[in-house]
Amino acid sequence: PLQVKLLRVIENGTFRRVGGNVDIKVDVRVIAATNRSLEVMMKEKEFREDLFYRLNVFSLSIPPLRERLEDVPLLVEHFVRQSNIVSKRHVRVSPEAMDTLLRYPWPGNVRELENVIERALILCDYDAIEPEHLPIGIRNGPSPVAVAEEDGALVTLDELERRYILRVLDECKGHRHNAAVILGISERNLYRK
Repeated sequence: PLQVKLLRVIENGTFRRVGGNVDIKVDVRVIAATNRSLEVMMKEKEFREDLFYRLNVFSLSIPPLRERLEDVPLLVEHFVRQSNIVSKRHVRVSPEAMDTLLRYPWPGNVRELENVIERALILCDYDAIEPEHLPIGIRNGPSPVAVAEEDGALVTLDELERRYILRVLDECKGHRHNAAVILGISERNLYRK
């Protein structure tokens, strides 16, 4: 239903407020982004064709960050400059930390990089972000937690979670508090899991 309403606004340039009885004229340009294939969604009847063709006037395809690692230094510099955390001091990224960032595949794309830089700026007491200010998962590279058994069969989500928790505990040398902090859960929840 929302797609029909959006299509009507784009085509007619008018909308009506909830509970209103007067059409309001607007002159807008819609910029939309998605990480899903709208063509596939149209075939599966999850996205309206007429809305797709209305929105698809000019299309840009931006590859994921892992396919354009040369952008990482520029993005890091931008996130450091724009941060409110370091407004009174100049912070740089050490060459070792930058090498670490360039080796990581960034499954969470640019948002993940932004969060990692923000975290590093919080942890950084001096004027340089060092590898120790980066999360363990990034320092160690992609997670070797297997999502499939040796025979190729996929594992359950519970099994995958169990393997990851064990890996984090191993990295923390059994220190439950540190593992809970990395996992983003309480020690009590970690103990139950």
